[in-house]
Amino acid sequence: KKVRQALTTALDRESIVSQVLDGDGKVAYIPESPLSWNYPKDIDVPKFAYNEKKAKQMLAEAGWKDTNGDGILDKDGKKFSFTLKTNQGNKVREDIAVVVQEQLKKIGIEVKTQIVEWSALVEQMNPPNWDFDAMVMGWSLSTFPDQYDIFHSSQIKKGLNYVWYKNAEADKLMK
Repeated sequence: KKVRQALTTALDRESIVSQVLDGDGKVAYIPESPLSWNYPKDIDVPKFAYNEKKAKQMLAEAGWKDTNGDGILDKDGKKFSFTLKTNQGNKVREDIAVVVQEQLKKIGIEVKTQIVEWSALVEQMNPPNWDFDAMVMGWSLSTFPDQYDIFHSSQIKKGLNYVWYKNAEADKLMK
């Protein structure tokens, strides 16, 4: 949990909106459109504001340190490195992947970007392959959302839960 929060804290999502999207958009803090009747207008959603120093501290607390001075964090002899894939031909997603790579490098994480032809990417992200570490992708929800297929744990291997999200309380709420 702390590592996921550190990654979120290390990403300057406001700059992604301003630089990559030319300011045409807003940072999403929840998987819900502000246009939806279901959008929570009166609750405080954790924002995990951009803070490079705090992200480094969180990773250190989780045991990730640069023990050999190569600029990349490691833990138990394993480098903090992963591949970030997105689909070829989507300039916005390609640009976001590069920005994420640059921003995470600042805190000692090696991100290798891989641009993949659409049909190959779809094959890689679906069972039985599951051949990805992370992706720049998107979901579309109607203004009358049903997030069961995307976030319910029963959909990890047979639905759209590509991120393998699993939370017993969330599962109960989606039933």
